[in-house]
Amino acid sequence: LTLTPAAEPVPALKYTLLPGSTERTSGNGATNYYRAILHAQQVHSSASKQDRDGFNEHLQEWYDTPLQDLSPADKRAMEKWVGYYRNALAETRQAAYREECHFNLRLQDLRGMDTVEFLLHDFQESRSLARVLRLRARLEVADGKLDEALETVRVGLQLGRDTAEPELLINGLIGIAIAGMMQDELIEIIDQPGSPNLYWALASLPHPLVDMRRGMRFEMELPERMFPFLKDAETAQRTSEEWQKLMVESLNHITDLASTQSRVPEWQSRLIATAGLAMIYADAKKRLLDDGFDRDVLEKMPVAQVVAIQASRAQKRVYHNVFKWTSLPYSQQGTRAEDSFKAMTAEWGGPGQMTAADPLLLARLLLPGVQQAMGAEIRLQENFAALQAIETLRMHAAAHGGKLPKTLAEITIVPVPVNPATDKPFAYELNDGVATLTIPPVGSQPAALGKIYVIRMEAK
Repeated sequence: LTLTPAAEPVPALKYTLLPGSTERTSGNGATNYYRAILHAQQVHSSASKQDRDGFNEHLQEWYDTPLQDLSPADKRAMEKWVGYYRNALAETRQAAYREECHFNLRLQDLRGMDTVEFLLHDFQESRSLARVLRLRARLEVADGKLDEALETVRVGLQLGRDTAEPELLINGLIGIAIAGMMQDELIEIIDQPGSPNLYWALASLPHPLVDMRRGMRFEMELPERMFPFLKDAETAQRTSEEWQKLMVESLNHITDLASTQSRVPEWQSRLIATAGLAMIYADAKKRLLDDGFDRDVLEKMPVAQVVAIQASRAQKRVYHNVFKWTSLPYSQQGTRAEDSFKAMTAEWGGPGQMTAADPLLLARLLLPGVQQAMGAEIRLQENFAALQAIETLRMHAAAHGGKLPKTLAEITIVPVPVNPATDKPFAYELNDGVATLTIPPVGSQPAALGKIYVIRMEAK
């Protein structure tokens, strides 16, 4: 980055990165988003094959090429593609400025395999809207229209937040991906000569911008949503045959979910389930007795019900022991969720049976996604904090003759944000007038997800 000094704007909160309450209009933005998605889908039929192929071939190049190196032909092609989306983007802006956004997916009604097979291609299409918003912002920055570029970014950030409104992890991840695209354009805006200082605009964003915890809660309830018999295993009155049938169905559902093999015939899955229940019945019974379950009551229960009760209790224990750590700030979580799951795996041992009776099977399939989701959330926060830290450098330089500070501790005009992943200052060095600000990858994420900003400060 080659930055110019910039004091805080007057008034200080002149710039915002989300629509404010007085700017919003009445209504539900979900309606406009669906209209935007329909307009976007029509682009594929109205655009020429040559334009579609050119977009797919050159999109990443248009993102990566430095603005000053974009050729006139590239800019014309970008403008043409943005033009195809003019109606979709107009609806997206209207949606972003609505007073509320509720998609009303009726997630609480989902049970069984519907829980994991619920289609979300409409939300995936939100990525297409975000890609074009990013293209438009790049064009506006290239033309020196920074206020218009900021407005485009505002719409994009609100799109990311609204996409994450349903309490599903995938919606949160899509919202984070969209917000990440807008972060890239904020960097370009900050890098332009004479760009306004966005310290307070960044400080005013919700923390986190996209909150994954609602999705976490839904995810924690997945075992009982997928296999409702786990919820009432201790109180339900079913025959041995009914409990056996439930276990057979669970085998087939788990096979579908794991996608490791084709579904076996019902007679074969019944044999497998029967053999599996016989293998784990004794252990399930022992664990329940150790937990204080009444022996006389337990002895009268069908084998499959005993296994279901233990599976229900174990599922709760595993999920709660992992998910409790997501309630803490990321800097306090560390690897404790992962360590907790490893400890549970060691306690239960082995791969378990391919039924809902295995207390770890669903956890092994679903919990890695939970850990990735938390990493994505904190990475987004980390990058916003880094941009805010960069703006402290510009504010400091504006008050100190255009000079960068030797250390972040020298900055006193405003607080320098710390890295939310660690609650410690970002690594910063100044050598021969060139500064580096390092944003490390979160936890065990690959090094490619970290960033190093190389910063020079020029006079206005």
